[in-house]
Amino acid sequence: MRRLELDPETVCILGKIEQQDRTTAVYGMKQTQAWALVAPLVRSTIDKHGVTLGWRGQYFSCGRELTRLFRTLAGARLVAETKLVLRKWVALGLDSALVQAVIRACCKELLGPVVQVLPAKPKPARARRKKRSYQEALEQGEASLGRSRTIEQQAVRHRRAAMYSREVSRIVRKVLLEHDVPLKQFIRYNAFAFRLDKLKRNYGEKTLERAAFDLVDLYEAKSLNREVLLHLCHEVADIEIG
Repeated sequence: MRRLELDPETVCILGKIEQQDRTTAVYGMKQTQAWALVAPLVRSTIDKHGVTLGWRGQYFSCGRELTRLFRTLAGARLVAETKLVLRKWVALGLDSALVQAVIRACCKELLGPVVQVLPAKPKPARARRKKRSYQEALEQGEASLGRSRTIEQQAVRHRRAAMYSREVSRIVRKVLLEHDVPLKQFIRYNAFAFRLDKLKRNYGEKTLERAAFDLVDLYEAKSLNREVLLHLCHEVADIEIG
């Protein structure tokens, strides 16, 4: 990258902004408000240098980009980004001395106060909602109650189902470890095991074998190991598939 040549006056004013950690007077304004203050400075600078009509739009576009920097950045960040904008527009054909004159005019007129570093406000502790049990959700009417069951009976069934699900997942993990399958594949094999368990609860012996065989083919097509799937069939549903 070619070295950026800056005029001594530009170096001086940018150095002042960087060393003193300064903002501009448009810092924090909306773009339209800030541009209303910057545009006259850009116009007067390019008028003094006799910029032709064909190039005036380019200098105003450069000025709008500088405005976005003036209203959002301060100190060293502002100086670094301003130099990048200068390099960009010079590469696009604008006169380096004139772009620097625009920058100097804006900085001299709009130089703002030193940045005040305010202490960060401590975030309030987030109040955690008390975790409810399934039975409490039933009692508060926020979970549906099954037909012809009491709240206590449904809560017991829910606890048993949760314990059984954990047991199925424990079996899946054990089988994966036996076959040296990475545990990052656990979710996929666990999904197979739960679908297999659903088949076990809904079908009889012969129908179950055919459905389990089709399920193994399906998950093998999803790139799961067939040997591991067959082992899960035996462990979860007590099915032997050839």
